This record gives sequence, C-alpha cells and structure tokens, in this order.
Amino acid sequence: MVAPREAADTGTPVEAPYFLGLDVIRLGAAALVMLYHLGFWHFVSQDDVMARAVETGAILPFTGWWACSGWVGVEVFFVLSGVVISASAEGKTGGRFLVGRLLRLYPAVWICASASAVAATLSAMRGPDSLIGPFFRGVTLTPYGPWIEGSYWTLPVEMSFYLFFGALLLFRSGKFAFDGINAIGIASAAYWIVWQISLHAANWIRGFGDALTWSIYWRSLDLTLIHHGCFFALGALMYRTLARKAPSAWTVAAPLLMGGCWLEIATVNRRRVLESGFEMNALVPAAGWTAAVALMALSIVYRRQIARCCGPALGRWVRFGGLMTYPLYLCHVSVSFAAIKGLRGLGVPAMAAWAGGMAVAVLVAAFVAASLEPRLRRATAQGLDRLAASRMALRWAGR
Repeated sequence: MVAPREAADTGTPVEAPYFLGLDVIRLGAAALVMLYHLGFWHFVSQDDVMARAVETGAILPFTGWWACSGWVGVEVFFVLSGVVISASAEGKTGGRFLVGRLLRLYPAVWICASASAVAATLSAMRGPDSLIGPFFRGVTLTPYGPWIEGSYWTLPVEMSFYLFFGALLLFRSGKFAFDGINAIGIASAAYWIVWQISLHAANWIRGFGDALTWSIYWRSLDLTLIHHGCFFALGALMYRTLARKAPSAWTVAAPLLMGGCWLEIATVNRRRVLESGFEMNALVPAAGWTAAVALMALSIVYRRQIARCCGPALGRWVRFGGLMTYPLYLCHVSVSFAAIKGLRGLGVPAMAAWAGGMAVAVLVAAFVAASLEPRLRRATAQGLDRLAASRMALRWAGR
C-alpha cells in the first residue's frame, strides 16, 4: 500500500494546512504492516522466510496473536491516499498532478528495490538469478508480480488510482474528477455487497465467488479499483466534506462506502484465515481500521490546532516520520531478514535479533527519506524539466 504520502523535504517549517495527524496515522499503519509481515505472515506462509532467520517457536507465540491483523494497515493507507490526493490535487492540472505523483513513487522504489536486492543476496534469502525478474518488476512497478518485495502489490493499485484521477483532471474540472472517484467508490461498495450476498446464495454462486478469489481475475479487479475504490473514495469524500467543499448529494454515500470497506476487510480476513490456518476475528482489523479513519477525520478538522500543539520542532519530526513510512514499507522484509540472520550468526538471542532487525530496517528507511530519496527525486525532476525544455526548443525550431 503505497504507502501513499504527501510531504515536503525535511527541515521545512510546518504550516497549518499540512496534516500532521495524518503522518502519525501513516507511521502507525506502516508499523502494523511491518509487524504483520515480520511477526506473523513470514512465519506461517509457504516460504516461511523468517523461520530461516530465527526460530519460529521463539517469536511467533509471542507476536502472532496481536500481529496477525496488521495487514489492515494497507487499507488504512488506501484511505489516506484518498485524503492526500484530494488535498494535493486542488488547483493542479492533470499533467502536473501525474508528474508529481510519479516523482513521489519511483525514486524511492529505485533506491529501496536496490537495497532489498542487496539484502536478499547477502542473506542468501534468494539467489542472484532469481532476483532479476522480481527486481525489474519492482523498479518498473509492473501490475503483476512477483516483485522484489511482496508489499509492492499495492503500488500498481495506487498508480491505477492516480492515473484514473489524473485522466479526469486532464479532460474535466476538479469537481468532475471527484465525482468520478465517488462513482468508482460506489461501484466498489456495491461489488462487496453483492459478493457478501453470494456467500449465502446457492452453491454454484458461492463456488464461483470462491473460484474468483483464487484466480488471476482477482488481481485484475485490484487494478480496476473494484476492490479498493471504496477506500480511496471514502478518503476523498472525507476530506472534501470536512473542508466544506463536497456537494451534499455525495455526502449521503458515506455509509455505503463505509459498508463496502468493512465487507472488504471481512473478506480479506477470511482469506488470511484460509491461507494461514490461524483463526482470526474479523472484528479486530475492522475496529482498528475504523479507529484510524476516525482519527483521520479529527486530523483534518483540527489540523491547525494539532500544528500549534506540536510546534515547529516536534512538527518537523512528525513530518519526517511520515516521510519514513514509504521506504520502510518498501524494504522492511528483506532488510530485516538480512539483519536478523546476521545478528543470529553473532549469537544474539532470538527475540533481541528479531527486534534488532526491525530497528535496522527503520534506520535504513530514515536514511533513505532524509538523504537519498530527496536527492534522486530532485535529480529526476530536473531531468524531466530539461527534457521538456529541449522538446519545446525543438518544437519552436521546427516552426
């Protein structure tokens, strides 16, 4: 889940319109996803990556019961994307919006995919030959995996949202773009309602639904926003409603969007139970996600009060925490695995090595966010500017 984000470079004074509360929620969502992967999923999945670095019995009994629902951090990220895009797209053309989004996505991916490849090679997590395809798919963000890190699956979904929204901005006004997102959200919510009804219908209908869950078409529905459109639309509607900019006709769609989101969470929870063999109550991730959405609403309404409360110094640290979430999301598994394996080789106890591995991933993400990613993003932006200028010069020369 992209992890989606909207932030300026570290050191910029915090201004009231910037939503510091969203950075706290974003950081919490990234922590949930990391704990889910490193404290549960990679112990119980077929590749059991973590079991090759540290004993399963030393970690999973202590982390599994509370980390097993951390996947819902992705659904939190999707709502955050809707909020952030609504705020950042105002007053922008479709072209400027799309270029800005791509500059946020790709430079960090290039750096983090490289870090993941190096970590995977050093730790013998995968052989160099087996990394070539996933690495290429990672740095290009191809729609279909496998990627260098499993968490990359959300980034093409984010890109689908950006492309759809940007295309609407290119040809129509901003209001029309938000109408289009709301329409996608309602279609997504309707899909989940029909899906839920099919689970209680005739056997052949239920069988069709289950077959669709495991087929290649499931990924296609991801990319067309049928699965997650309700999350993006809820975030967009939340921002515009709380900023007193949404037409009242769309506000009535909020309960339908919320219902679609809850049904998607229940469905994903069911899949996780089937895949892992662990019993998980769907109310736990649903409650956590709902609390995060409520905190988002408060962060939008009280953004100025939160900024004043934090002050410039603390505000910069909170903002930097938000910046860290994207690189942390991108490389936490491979980097943590390599660090855990190295620490265990030095004789560090299992639990300490596990915590140390996550700490190393956080430090790597902080370094990427503070130094590497801003420089590469600026260089990429300058390259695009020079390319645009040369094309303009050629066009004038041809006249």
